[in-house]
Amino acid sequence: MFYRFIASSLLFSATVILANVQEITTLAQYEKFFADEKPLIVMYSGEHCGPCRATKPHFKKAASAHSTIRFCAIDANTSDEKLIDHMDDLSISGIPTLVFSYKGKILHRTTGGLSKTTLENAIAKFNELVAQKKEKETIKKDTSKKTAAPESKQKKS
Repeated sequence: MFYRFIASSLLFSATVILANVQEITTLAQYEKFFADEKPLIVMYSGEHCGPCRATKPHFKKAASAHSTIRFCAIDANTSDEKLIDHMDDLSISGIPTLVFSYKGKILHRTTGGLSKTTLENAIAKFNELVAQKKEKETIKKDTSKKTAAPESKQKKS
């Protein structure tokens, strides 16, 4: 009975970790996530790739630890022609490749197997880049509000 409890607990925790990584199987799914406001990390990998298999557990754990980032995975051996064309457009020539994007713009990418520490460092760098982007957007909004205010006052006169 005790072993059954442990086995079911392990299965439950594996399911929770897997649930944080969205498997993408179509280009439409990818485009939906890519254009989203939430930062996105996509891992392009293959089932028979050794470095991919070594990186996946770290990627899944990172997905659980970083709730402000959406994590997705694309099988590079997909049969979806549009998704294959998309990978060609991004010049995905080696796997695993991780693409870090925010609001439809790629900010960083890395190719090759990653240790837990290297992945966490890449995510920290990505978070810094996203923070810089957000800061620039805020400054731009504030500047446009300031320049729009005098124009509206002139129109009233």
